[in-house]
Amino acid sequence: MDLRVIYLTLQTLLYVSPVSSETKYASHQCLEVAGEPDIVRIVFRILKNDDPIFKVYAFGATTLDTSTTANRETNAACIKDTTTDPIVYDITVTTTAASHDCGIAVYDEGGVSVAVFLVRVYAYDDTMLDADDDSFVIRCSMDDLDPTIISTPKVDFSDDTIINVVPPQFGAYLRVLDPDDLKPVFVASLGQAVKLSAEFYPELSLGPDNYGTHFFVGFLSNDPLAADITSASELYIVIQPRYSYRTDITVTTIDGSETYVSEDGTSHVVTFDAEYMGCSEDGTPEIADIGIEIYSHPMEIGVLVCNFETATADCYTALPTDVTGTEYYATSMMTANEPAEFLIVAQTDATEVVIDIPADSTHTDAGGTVTIVLDKLEAYHYAVNTTDPDTAHVNGYHFVANESISVISGNLKYSADHMSTQVPPVNRFGKHYVLVSVDLANDGHPTRYILQALTPDVQTTVTQYLSDTTTQDYVLTTTTYPQQAIDIPSGSHCELIADYPIMVSQVVYLNPTDGVESTLLIMPSVEQWSPKYTLDFGKSGFLVTTILVFKSNSDVSQFLVNGGTINFSSTSDVTGPNGYVLGAFSIPSHIRFRIQLGDEITTMMALCYVTSGNTISTSDVVIGFPAHGLRYLTKCEKPTIGRRGDGVDNDCDGLIDEEIADLIDNDGDDMTDEDTIALTEELVGAVGVRVINCRVSGDPAFPDGFVKYITDGDGCAVTGSGSFISGGEFGPSPVNTGIDPKYLRIGPLRLGMFLDSSELHFVCDIEKYCTDASDTDCTTICQPSTTKRKKRQIDDSSKNNVTTSVYIFPYTRNNDQTYSNVSLTKTSLIDCMDNTYIQVMIGFLSAVALISFFTAICFSCYIRRKKKREKKPKRPLNFDWFPNKLY
Repeated sequence: MDLRVIYLTLQTLLYVSPVSSETKYASHQCLEVAGEPDIVRIVFRILKNDDPIFKVYAFGATTLDTSTTANRETNAACIKDTTTDPIVYDITVTTTAASHDCGIAVYDEGGVSVAVFLVRVYAYDDTMLDADDDSFVIRCSMDDLDPTIISTPKVDFSDDTIINVVPPQFGAYLRVLDPDDLKPVFVASLGQAVKLSAEFYPELSLGPDNYGTHFFVGFLSNDPLAADITSASELYIVIQPRYSYRTDITVTTIDGSETYVSEDGTSHVVTFDAEYMGCSEDGTPEIADIGIEIYSHPMEIGVLVCNFETATADCYTALPTDVTGTEYYATSMMTANEPAEFLIVAQTDATEVVIDIPADSTHTDAGGTVTIVLDKLEAYHYAVNTTDPDTAHVNGYHFVANESISVISGNLKYSADHMSTQVPPVNRFGKHYVLVSVDLANDGHPTRYILQALTPDVQTTVTQYLSDTTTQDYVLTTTTYPQQAIDIPSGSHCELIADYPIMVSQVVYLNPTDGVESTLLIMPSVEQWSPKYTLDFGKSGFLVTTILVFKSNSDVSQFLVNGGTINFSSTSDVTGPNGYVLGAFSIPSHIRFRIQLGDEITTMMALCYVTSGNTISTSDVVIGFPAHGLRYLTKCEKPTIGRRGDGVDNDCDGLIDEEIADLIDNDGDDMTDEDTIALTEELVGAVGVRVINCRVSGDPAFPDGFVKYITDGDGCAVTGSGSFISGGEFGPSPVNTGIDPKYLRIGPLRLGMFLDSSELHFVCDIEKYCTDASDTDCTTICQPSTTKRKKRQIDDSSKNNVTTSVYIFPYTRNNDQTYSNVSLTKTSLIDCMDNTYIQVMIGFLSAVALISFFTAICFSCYIRRKKKREKKPKRPLNFDWFPNKLY
């Protein structure tokens, strides 16, 4: 038997045969050239084996990057098509030459030259990357040239793909979703299956407001009204989903996390033990793990934080993390012998907060600073109580942090009632306010306003309108102490205008027979007003009085509450140059209500005050807070182009979305449609959307030749192979009416990557808005016909499509890499098989094993036949079954 023949047969089985059917197989040889010690012949073969192959390109091996066209070889000899099988590269490399064909690079490794050849096999298209593409690195060391055919392993350059998905937009928009849990995809891999989701909301606001998906809150200290009253502490938060769609909510404290699910927009009330209140007393601060984190997915929520004690309570509207910041001023009512307090909640570990303490305060570090360091969910609580009303408050305490924090401020008691509010950071305030009288019990009490200047090193002049022709000015600085207070008489309302942004705190107090009830809130500036608000108090048995301030009496008939008109008991004029009007109405607290103005552009202020009982006269608790929907300013550095209804001041005029998209200069600034409201004319009554011509590109301009279609003009999915080919048609999930969101999802489809682009841009044309949930145009998107449906023509191109963009980074690039230090080496098995000694030993042992196997078989057969022959000597011998062809 010839051992050499068996050895070569095993080599062929190990290195040439594909590991499975329908999988391309690559192999190579590093051949020496006789008499040429500096030349190597590289032979690289790809056996197609029915695997999809479009073209094969050689790449520059210096950077080991097959993702960009700049690194791709353009010489025709270095590009292979699929006309032959196997596909073969046969290249002779002179290692001492200055350059080499087809991007081959030569490295010196310990005095030995190593030639490296890099190729990419494109499965379907050479204009983009696909998960079915393969890259190969061939490495030939001049001290180890051998005619042996070596299996060439695939090289995985890929890293996790990062996909950033745009947040929900007004009306219709696109998102990329995980096909299993339908959550937005943020991290994926090249070729991962995703779903494209065309989603539609009849109403959805953007920009920073008091709705959000992430909050950090806490409770100030609160005691019973008197020492002899039994405590009945009740701490709770009301979580109000913004939309009637499943919203997952997680509430986390130092004790763990709890998850809540709202399927239809129903509010959740979550209670807490009294240990979560701050416990500072007599000017001694406390740091404790009493912070609370609230997170929602995928929809925004509103959060109301309430602290009830026997006959004393208050609530505040929480601010999400897209509103909170790093610089604040505390606020409280100035009153003797009544503790004032603030609470700082850390949102991240190692948060350093510098507290500037007013020079005239009674703090032991008055005029200086105190620095504290908090970890996530830790809170710093400070309470002060003095006999002097000029110092019995926390006004003027200034906080600057290295990370975002939440600040809650107020009074443990003011006369007979707890007061608390969450303070916005200094960059969220405006310069124009309307001060209203809130005399809910008609007992003649004034409403107090406390002013805090926010701009350092300047004097802020604040003008109060006493009548249409009379004003009073106040000059403030950030260090004014005590802060300027203004009392607005019962029944009076006025405008307040400053030359720099200021913080205005409102203190409302009633005088029922059992004591003074009060509440504290931060007033919204006119710049923050919104055209729509929502309120859900979360408890029954109370009365909610909402005070609205709006532009003029002509707006009265335009107000809608849950779709119906408002019946104002009366309206009052606001003193000042702009002619504002105030109106109020009351509604039971168990009803969730929406307030809006019909034209979607006129803004208003909505402040809510909750009293117990069915009438104001019997109230013994008053709670005040702004309704959900209130906007918060983002500093406008320079005019920017934004999306319609984005909730951002795009033209730096201090107003948000104040224009109508009508090609008219609505706000008189010589610009047209620069800061417009969201589209409404086609969305009125709409319950769904039909999308067609969905496509993807690596360029936001979608140039010809750089686009892949996902669906056609009839809404049906494009068929074929490769990236972005959907495994299904667009289908609705669910189909509802009203304010519920609508979803059209297609997929799964695999992500690819366009060459030289780290972005993917998706776009779908909107052919129709449906006003009936049963309209098949929005329920059966794929409607093939002999005549293609045509996308409707609209002059305004920005209203007839929806887009989203994702960032995709499938490669880790390092320009300083050389082959000797990259982690693109072969597997341990291949390294072993490349070793000549190992190859000979495997061959020898395999041959011995085969010989032993066949010898055992022959011996067994011989014994068996011999025994049979002894029993039946006349039966002929037959060895035809024996596989003697292997010899």
